[in-house]
Amino acid sequence: MKGKILKLLIIVIVIFNGACGTGVYEIVSRDQRDPDNFYVNVDSFSEENVIKCIWEEDERCDKYILMRSEDKNVLKFKEVYNGEGTEYEDRVLKEDTRYIYRLDKIRGKKRFLGNIHYMGIYSKQVKDVYEPNDRKEKAVLLQNDIQGNVYYYRSHEGTVLEDEDWYKVRIPAKRKAKVAIVYDAANLPFIITMPYNGHTEKPATNKSVIITNDTDYERELRFKVSLDRNIVVSGSAGGECYPYTLRLLSIE
Repeated sequence: MKGKILKLLIIVIVIFNGACGTGVYEIVSRDQRDPDNFYVNVDSFSEENVIKCIWEEDERCDKYILMRSEDKNVLKFKEVYNGEGTEYEDRVLKEDTRYIYRLDKIRGKKRFLGNIHYMGIYSKQVKDVYEPNDRKEKAVLLQNDIQGNVYYYRSHEGTVLEDEDWYKVRIPAKRKAKVAIVYDAANLPFIITMPYNGHTEKPATNKSVIITNDTDYERELRFKVSLDRNIVVSGSAGGECYPYTLRLLSIE
């Protein structure tokens, strides 16, 4: 009796597999857990007047829905993309405006709402040619004048989008370099940070900032250019991208 049941089961499996093919296998082997990765890479400054949104493919869902709202006290999201792709470009928006994005996912008839918001800036500004230099390990050697830019934006709900530029200057033993940020404005928003010697952040002006090599050998000393958040946003939502010229005045 058991043998007959086993043979019958084998026949059913063979017929079932032959009729359904790989489609059934894909359904059975698919990850049955709910989607839990709602990360979106929002790139605002790689191209003029374009916000690029990219997310990872997720086998746990059938479709992706990208939602967008202007950055306001009360967010009002609307659908800007609905499909099976993993990227979207916003090209016709308000100039110099902050936008908040959210990724939702569809699995069957159920919709899963993204619980993290990401900010994008619709602007003519593009990142400078020295990027990516937002980490100490990627510091750019300062020899001649460098034309760069940094930005700081904060949304109403506290989401921050920030750029910092790292540089290094080659200084002989027992000598010092004078560095300045040249920017035509009365209230300079820039800060130069020199963490190697324990100095706190220094407001950067058109006057020189001194970087000293106290050792008996030549060193490449690093420093960071960023923005004073209090000047840029004054404690509220806002932000801007600032161009600047970084100049090595002398090595003495």
